[in-house]
Amino acid sequence: MYNPYLNDIAIVLVAVFAGMAEVDLAVANDHELDIKSTMMYRHDDYIDGIRLVNEGKVHLKPLISKTFAFKDYLKAYQYIDDNRETTMKVIINVSEK
Repeated sequence: MYNPYLNDIAIVLVAVFAGMAEVDLAVANDHELDIKSTMMYRHDDYIDGIRLVNEGKVHLKPLISKTFAFKDYLKAYQYIDDNRETTMKVIINVSEK
């Protein structure tokens, strides 16, 4: 049931889970959340994402955990393995030798 006194709240899951995901549906129900899931992005999602970055509405730098030169690609993968819980994105710069 829609509550006009609350903001429209939606959760969009874009993921492939390694195991069974645990979700407390009572919380979603109590807060009248809309949950939508998909296994992959659509072409329009990429177009929207590029537009939002170009408009300055999405900032990418905070998402980059660390950058490595191409010659250090093994160190990059080791960094990911060693920091799995805190790593968002690792960049391997192929033009940096």
